[in-house]
Amino acid sequence: MFKIILILSLFINTLFALEIEEKRAFYNILTDSEIYIDKSNSLSIQEIQQQHFSKNTQKSLGFGYSPDFTVWVKFTLENRSSTKIDKIIEYANPLTTNVTFFDPKSNRTIEDGLTNIQPNRESLNPIFFITVEPHSSKTFYIRAYSHITTLIVKVHLWDTNSFYKHEIKYQFILAIFFGAMGIIILYNLLIYFGTKEISYLYYVLFFLFVVIHQLLYRGILSLYILSSNSITQIVEFSSFLVAIIAFF
Repeated sequence: MFKIILILSLFINTLFALEIEEKRAFYNILTDSEIYIDKSNSLSIQEIQQQHFSKNTQKSLGFGYSPDFTVWVKFTLENRSSTKIDKIIEYANPLTTNVTFFDPKSNRTIEDGLTNIQPNRESLNPIFFITVEPHSSKTFYIRAYSHITTLIVKVHLWDTNSFYKHEIKYQFILAIFFGAMGIIILYNLLIYFGTKEISYLYYVLFFLFVVIHQLLYRGILSLYILSSNSITQIVEFSSFLVAIIAFF
């Protein structure tokens, strides 16, 4: 009986597997994934493999502020070619506090997220490196939990070179944006010192807090500037940060 269940499970996984290609740069694999909501916040990877997952068709999932449950994402990737394929899985949200990647077949677990950034990570979003051998398929799991920020789930699959080209371009655009904001702040600050007109000080404070908010929202503060403990404290006052922007 157990062998029959195992064979059926393997057949179903293959049936719903996403066929991947070495030359294809990008997939949004959340639309080819299955979702399970763990309302107990306690299931292990062994226990979760026994649960019934629901098919997902959305490109992103937003749960708002949801500290009372954990979202599990399950997806199977199939390599029908004669060569192994290396890919990068990107969890495209830097604000989720806890993101855990599971590769049960290789017995591999990687933890990441806003409060637990990997020491060698250079990307703004959590990423995980995978390999799928020729003529085989592998099932992966991602556990997402967020206790102080909104829970938004986005999962992408990238070719390695394409991902780093995208990441460099994205960070370069952000650098231009923050540079421009810095010039605006400096310009208005100089005018304020020259004219003593209070409205220019309001401009300075408004753009300053906009910059802080975007540094946090884009994951730059947590990756390059502050420690996990400091980020946790700042995020707890994020509503105040938004309010003070509106005030100025």
